Amino acid sequence: MQRVRDLRGGGLRFCGMLLALAVLVSVAAGAAQYTVDERTSKRLTMVQEFLQAEQYDEAEQILKGFTLVRLNAYERAIVFQMWGYVAAGREDYEAAASYFEKCLAEDALPEESAINMRFNIAQLYMALTRWDDAIAALEQWFAAVEAPNSNAYYTLAIAYYQKAEEDDLPEYKAKALVPAAKAVEIATKPQERWLQLLLALYMESKDYKSSLPVLEQLVSLYPNKSYWIQLSAIYGELGMDQQSLAAQQLAYLQGLLDKDKELRRLAELYLYYELPYRAVKVLEKGFEEGKIEEDKKSLELYANALLAAREYETALEPLERAASLAEDGNLYVRLGQVYVTQEEWQKAQDAFEHALEKGELRNACSSQLLLGITIYNQGKRGPAREWFQRAGRDEACETASQQWIQHLDRERQSELGG
Repeated sequence: MQRVRDLRGGGLRFCGMLLALAVLVSVAAGAAQYTVDERTSKRLTMVQEFLQAEQYDEAEQILKGFTLVRLNAYERAIVFQMWGYVAAGREDYEAAASYFEKCLAEDALPEESAINMRFNIAQLYMALTRWDDAIAALEQWFAAVEAPNSNAYYTLAIAYYQKAEEDDLPEYKAKALVPAAKAVEIATKPQERWLQLLLALYMESKDYKSSLPVLEQLVSLYPNKSYWIQLSAIYGELGMDQQSLAAQQLAYLQGLLDKDKELRRLAELYLYYELPYRAVKVLEKGFEEGKIEEDKKSLELYANALLAAREYETALEPLERAASLAEDGNLYVRLGQVYVTQEEWQKAQDAFEHALEKGELRNACSSQLLLGITIYNQGKRGPAREWFQRAGRDEACETASQQWIQHLDRERQSELGG
């Protein structure tokens, strides 16, 4: 029965629901239909004491001594009820449900006691995964109670939800939503499991707008990593990007983000919002603590963050490592462009040559042009012209190639005296 106990946040505890015999006797004094003779009262008191001490064998021995036909309807109802508590204490929920049904069938309990018994039976049906019976019993109970509490609404919602899950009936999840929401609404401090159920129902129907306040309650009352991550994702889904970043940042500051994927996403968000320095710090700490793997993508992200933070010198090493790990040459192109901005022509040339050697470039002719430029800036006009000519074979670079070749020609004519 562990699955049911986990689902409902604890095992079935019927001993705590026992009707105090003193109450039964006081009721009997005021109404003839609820009479219990003195000998029967004493024996029932003993049964109750054994039940409270969880001495079920001793309670059973006394109960076996009752001759049911000699009891009035009210006394029989109490005996059946006690038998039910014995069975429930032994976790024989089928037998317990049967005894409680017999108790109610006597139609002899005071109204309030009968209402409570019906809720007990509903709980047993839940434990037995008899969802239809549980729903029917709970609906009868709700019809008789003026102000049901949050736990009762949650129990009904769980019954509907489990019926939907086990019988593949989506319409029952829609039925579960109303009591699940009511359980949260009327609670001073909603229990975590109530909020979890309501969140699951909203998420499964992709009602992200309604799920947002539920997640906000969860991170406020029961903060943990999964809720913060879900909250950030929902903010993003709703286009609330700044709130998405704020949720991620708060989780990070609390030390809740410790997985590679989580830390990369935070760094990406910082970059997206033009906060590269924060992205750099997240990545550096992640690398240092071994929480982020130093692969092509993480090194590229780190280099991009450094470049955005204008840390050009520091960016070169991770960018070169990322380029060497990449299957294509595009990161070598990026590396070469950085060297160009620093007028490191030989290093830029090496990077563009590696790029063209690896291939699969997004714009190969542009890299050929850049290679020609780096060679030209080293005073090697002949080899530079060859690369400009190669680049010009692609229509996309034809104009720029011709301009560079014309530039070379003008320089040569100028050197020859016009």
